Amino acid sequence: MATQYYYLITSLPMLRFDAPAPFSSARFVQMVAEHAGRKLAEDLGGLDLLPSGRCSWAAERFWNERETYIRNYLLRHRTADSVETARWLRPCKEVFPGLDHQIKEALVADSPLERERRLDLLRWQMLDEVLLGREFTADALIVYRVRLLLVEKWQRHAVDKGLKTLDALVDKAITQARAKRTAMETNQQDTL
Repeated sequence: MATQYYYLITSLPMLRFDAPAPFSSARFVQMVAEHAGRKLAEDLGGLDLLPSGRCSWAAERFWNERETYIRNYLLRHRTADSVETARWLRPCKEVFPGLDHQIKEALVADSPLERERRLDLLRWQMLDEVLLGREFTADALIVYRVRLLLVEKWQRHAVDKGLKTLDALVDKAITQARAKRTAMETNQQDTL
């Protein structure tokens, strides 16, 4: 039977896809090290949103298989027979026909940002499947880590968007100020 982490898992704040992270990934890994050991913390710290060849845990295997499938699907969709994709496809043993329909639904969004948000929401929701019967195991901590990474990704998007908007507003203000200054200088020269 797998080791259970009842106290640690029940003490973690609930993550929501559309809400700020309660703490950073670094803090989460530190908490796992304190309550579940360094080895598991190192494994969790090494997790990324990109599929890896490493599959020590069922949840990690689950994530890698589905994420590889999604990425391969997106590659085929984006190239649309215009390019030979075989050399770029990642090896994927599994086929997930139900996932095809969900990916297609995500891809009909109007903007690239909204498509990415829908794909990440699909990724978020599919992780529920791996938790069945494993709610208090290391697999639950892996799911938590992946979801935390997704939340952090979208927090960066929000900050980046805000910075771009601020830069655009500052540039506009500078342009307007220069135009006003030039107009004032021209007026002064005309009056002399």
